[in-house]
Parts: sequence; C-alpha cells; structure tokens
Amino acid sequence: MLPSMPTGPRLLVVEDDDAIRKLLVRALQRAGFAVDAAPGGAGALQLAAVTDYAVIILDLMMPGMSGFEFIDAFHAASPAARSVILVITASTGAVLTKLDARRVHAVIRKPFDLNDLVSLVQGIAGAWNTHAEPAREPSAPIALVARPAN
Repeated sequence: MLPSMPTGPRLLVVEDDDAIRKLLVRALQRAGFAVDAAPGGAGALQLAAVTDYAVIILDLMMPGMSGFEFIDAFHAASPAARSVILVITASTGAVLTKLDARRVHAVIRKPFDLNDLVSLVQGIAGAWNTHAEPAREPSAPIALVARPAN
C-alpha cells in the first residue's frame, strides 16, 4: 500500500530528542500533514525562513538555541507570521511563566498523550487553512495541556 500524500498544511517539529522528534513526525504524517523537523532552534529558523508553517511544535529546553530564543528570533525575523507555536516541555512552574501568551498558543506537558496532541494540531490547522484565528483570544492565558494521569 502506498503512503497517502499529505493534504493538510505544513508543520514543523523542533525537538532535540531523536525518539520524540521521530514519533511526532510519524504521527503527524499519518494524520495527513506534511512535516519538516529540526533537532534544534538554529536549523528550525532556517526552515521557517523559507516555509510558511501552520503549526510549529517546539521543545522549550534544548541545547544551543532554547525554545525561548527560537520564539524571539522567529518573531523578530517574521513579525507577521501566522504560525501557531505549541510548546512541548517537561518544565514546570516559573520557567513557563516566561512564555509570552501572544506568541505561544499552548503548552503541552511531557509526557503527553499523542492522540490529544494530534487532535489539537488538527483543530489549529483547520482554522489556519481557512485563514481564521486559532481558537484562543490573543489576550487569553496560554492553555496548559496537562499530562495524562498515570
């Protein structure tokens, strides 16, 4: 059986952990998305400079360029970008309060439920395809998607 061609908007996964990055890419491709991936912020900035991504799934704590630094550099280089940034992180507390709600749509805590993450991306991408704003108001606090109960 031939793999299906991506029909949804393009996504970018920025994650330094190879296993998590590959898992996300495969799951999102199975959901019909075209997915690019980068193991760090610098490579992701190069990709984002030439591609209009609907959703950027961004690890927050990475060596080299952190997710915080990526967000700042991305918005400095592309202030009118429509990309929706979803942060995935194991960080808690004070670290998360440093995120700007105007630049980050949601924070997904590791470990995360893969099906929930894919559903969230599908909803955002659907709005992006119709040129609508994501479901969250810009002044609303960042949504925290809690990790599943063990």
